[in-house]
Amino acid sequence: MLNQISNPNETPIDSIRSDFALAMGVETLHLYTWEARDFYSALGWNTVEVFSQDGEPTVLMSRKLGS
Repeated sequence: MLNQISNPNETPIDSIRSDFALAMGVETLHLYTWEARDFYSALGWNTVEVFSQDGEPTVLMSRKLGS
C-alpha cells in the first residue's frame, strides 16, 4: 500500500517511490556517492563496491526493496 511506511528509516515520499519501484518489478536500488555514504548507510543502504571515478573516490551502494 502506498500509505504504509514499511521501513522506519524512510520518509513518506521514499516509501511511495519504493512501492512504485516494486510495482514496476525493481527488486534492488543502486546509487553512487561519496560524501553522502554515511547518510545512506544510516538509511539502510549497503556498500557494494568502493572505486575511483574520474580520479575521485566513489562508492556504489544498494538497497533491496520490500525488506
